[in-house]
Amino acid sequence: DSTWEDGSPSSFDFDGTDGYINTNMDLSSYNSLSVEVWFKLSSNSGVRYLFAAGSSVSTKGEALGIAANNGQYSQFYTWDPPSPNIPNKETAFIYNGMCLFEGTNISEGRGTTNPFRTIGAPWVNIDSIMKYIDYLKKTKYGNKIIVKDIVFKPLNNKSSKNTKYEKQFCNGIYIEYLDESIEPIEFAIDLLDYFKGYEEFAFNEPFFDTLYGSSDLRLAINENKNINKILNKIDEDVIKFKSLRKDYLLYKQKHKQ
Repeated sequence: DSTWEDGSPSSFDFDGTDGYINTNMDLSSYNSLSVEVWFKLSSNSGVRYLFAAGSSVSTKGEALGIAANNGQYSQFYTWDPPSPNIPNKETAFIYNGMCLFEGTNISEGRGTTNPFRTIGAPWVNIDSIMKYIDYLKKTKYGNKIIVKDIVFKPLNNKSSKNTKYEKQFCNGIYIEYLDESIEPIEFAIDLLDYFKGYEEFAFNEPFFDTLYGSSDLRLAINENKNINKILNKIDEDVIKFKSLRKDYLLYKQKHKQ
């Protein structure tokens, strides 16, 4: 359904503003809802961008062609799951922290309809964990998290063939909502700090350290150290990373990254 047009600008000039490469291409003439622009970055690689009609294009490379799409924006908003266990955008966001539970003997919800949003084990006390969640809401997160108690029974399926506690009833929580201003890994660390209080809790040490990137978090939790030091270290690393990446951004960041 796309009509390609030849004669796109073959080269662009660096405009020296905020690290952008500006083509100064006016897309207002395209009578469509959106415009696709393909750019050649090297002899064997390229990239595709989707722009709203009427906008200007800023990128680096050699334009290969332009396609005017007269359909809806569905191709921009549809979700193509990268994994059967990450069925939607909300799970993909929460996964950034809850994946750490894969390196423990706590079920991360594989084998349920809501993996990575369902967390628990047969020996978890629901009343206790919900009191802890209430404490976190009062002291830290407020209404930016919505967490409910749940009893679930993981079952093996095509996407989860070796689920933890298969066919056993597990007590735990379901993360209904996590505001985008909350770092999922911070919430996951708070939960890990809670689960450490159970005698039954255990880390799969090599796997957990691989997931986190080092043994620092596991050792801090096992040794009952102040986890705020870990969280502060994460913040420091994020600041360093932002400084390193700033020269490589094609677009300004309009929200927290």
